[in-house]
Amino acid sequence: TGASGIGAIAASATSTSVTNTIIWNCGSVPFGGSITFARSVVPVGTPGVGNVFTDPLFTALSATNFRLSFLSPCIDAGSNSAFLAVAPLTTTDIAGTARFADISSVPDTGEGTTPIIDIGAIEARCT
Repeated sequence: TGASGIGAIAASATSTSVTNTIIWNCGSVPFGGSITFARSVVPVGTPGVGNVFTDPLFTALSATNFRLSFLSPCIDAGSNSAFLAVAPLTTTDIAGTARFADISSVPDTGEGTTPIIDIGAIEARCT
């Protein structure tokens, strides 16, 4: 999320895959190179499987709190296999919350066996 409303992604590899990522409130985002998005929050019209094109509904974006609110479309919407492929030993998010925390009142729309990872860097808390 770009605080200034500007963002860019450049891929120097032959192809780059971006999964379980939130790119929101960045205005126009130029994508350079061959980038594939899946199970991510991206600008409308960005192709990919399971992408979300709406506000991720952070708890308090104005206070730079990027935790997901309980109404977020990102909860239980990520890809377990994509996460485990790049971080197989990681059990917590960047805030120290358990990474695979299921919120039973939220339907699982992601890929994998419950619990399904949330889209974004911070897993929604169960309590």
